[in-house]
Amino acid sequence: MFFPGKNEQRQAIEDLLKTAAEINFFDTPPDTITAGIVWDAKLIVSNNTGHNFPSGTTFPRQLWIELIATIGNDTLLTSGWLDANGDLLDFYTDPSGEQGSTIAYI
Repeated sequence: MFFPGKNEQRQAIEDLLKTAAEINFFDTPPDTITAGIVWDAKLIVSNNTGHNFPSGTTFPRQLWIELIATIGNDTLLTSGWLDANGDLLDFYTDPSGEQGSTIAYI
């Protein structure tokens, strides 16, 4: 093995990152949302790292929130997900090249 203990180190890093930030809704999400009515998802992101978050060199520093709204197995809305290349998929990187053709933008 070229890097002894790499699997354990990777697991330790993943465990640390899982607790680096805490996300909570500022307001309780409603039980129902009526079509055509806007609901603003107000979130609080708490930094649990003891230093700036995200940190590191400037160019790879990213933080985003993935939000998925579903009913049963049906996805109603998605925002902040990664494409097959691991890039943040948003208004500017819509695979169809047309604004508004994905499920929703928040």
